[in-house]
Amino acid sequence: MLRHILVKFVGEEFKVIAFHIKSISFLTIAYALSSLMGFLINLLAAKKLEVSTFGLFSIAYTTTTWIAVIGNFGVGAGMIRIYNKYGHDEIKQKLVLKASLFYVVLATLIIILTSSILSSFLLQILHIEREAKFLFLLSFLSGALFILWIYLQNYHQAIKKFKILSLLVLAYSILRAIFLLLVYLYYPKSSTAWLLASYLLPISILILLFSHSFFYLLTHDFKSIRETIDLLKEVINYSKWIALSSIAGSGILYFSRVILAKVSTLEEVGIFSAGLNLAMGLTVIYTGLYSFLYPTITSFTKEQISKYFKLLVKTLPLYLLASLLGILLLGGVLWFYLGERYVPAIPVFLISSFSIGITMFLGLISMPLHTFMLAKVFAYVNIGRVFLVGLLTYLLGRYFGALGGALAYGSVMILGEIFMVYVVYNIMKKRS
Repeated sequence: MLRHILVKFVGEEFKVIAFHIKSISFLTIAYALSSLMGFLINLLAAKKLEVSTFGLFSIAYTTTTWIAVIGNFGVGAGMIRIYNKYGHDEIKQKLVLKASLFYVVLATLIIILTSSILSSFLLQILHIEREAKFLFLLSFLSGALFILWIYLQNYHQAIKKFKILSLLVLAYSILRAIFLLLVYLYYPKSSTAWLLASYLLPISILILLFSHSFFYLLTHDFKSIRETIDLLKEVINYSKWIALSSIAGSGILYFSRVILAKVSTLEEVGIFSAGLNLAMGLTVIYTGLYSFLYPTITSFTKEQISKYFKLLVKTLPLYLLASLLGILLLGGVLWFYLGERYVPAIPVFLISSFSIGITMFLGLISMPLHTFMLAKVFAYVNIGRVFLVGLLTYLLGRYFGALGGALAYGSVMILGEIFMVYVVYNIMKKRS
């Protein structure tokens, strides 16, 4: 029924997405639950920890994701693109998956072996007490394993097994929920326990469950090792732009907190993180939708992209309504649940939520840059964002604290997305 409604709403030309509505729904729900768990972890941690301790936890939390993005180096997304390129050659497609896994395993081992040195170095930069070393050591170890978890998701995206991907993400959410409950009941004042529940424990279980599949893919068919290496070079040659984009994109949030900690206080980092984390709740639906759309849109023709844009125009009113309801709901959570300690986070939340809402919709318009093989545009924009956000946070954070960080983040994110939409518009105009 829902499939027929969608076909009628968006038109016969978009039956491709309408046909996969069940896959989209399952995947969106799975990623929504995953995002919800991340949201709840940060929300409950903010409630139970001291504001300054939550600020420290938020830096460690984002360190995990940033390390994972650096280690992955965009190989997962590059793997999907090259896998689609060889759609006519099943043998090469399998070798693309194998080559990418070789890289991922190597990156994971390197980060694990250097995690102690890296965590000590970070503490020195931030001038944080040595007692926090174990917390940051866990964040680096979690980031290393997160690289394998990213590959596992990208693998199922590449082969378009969206239902299996949905089950994987759902299992991750359930495991996080179980560990979250245990931490909330028994170790609510430990930032280390919150980090373990967030990443290391649930990811470790999932990786162990799939270790046999990893081993088989790595050790099967050594006769094609030369071709595997060549394909890995091709994947990395494309993924380098995605890597720069992803590293810089994650670095925006990471350096916002780090610079704010340097020019202000950990309390202000806690206020900034609370407001921004709540605003990030708006990305719940977007994350699942993007996971489906990325491997689909990368194979679109110019005509299909034009139809895709028409679909976005038709769904804009629904998007605006959903965003407004989301902002009201999340704002209520901030006001009634986190309490008086986080009242200063309300302006941060409002600025962040409106900027995220605008950026997400513009991001759906700029997505065809991947179809045009122009991942480097994302890289250039995000590198520019890192510098601008860092500069503005440094200038505004010392005077306005968390609010200055929110203004820096929101304005730069919107400007970057507007530029990418402009690039897509020019390309489509030239090809018409």
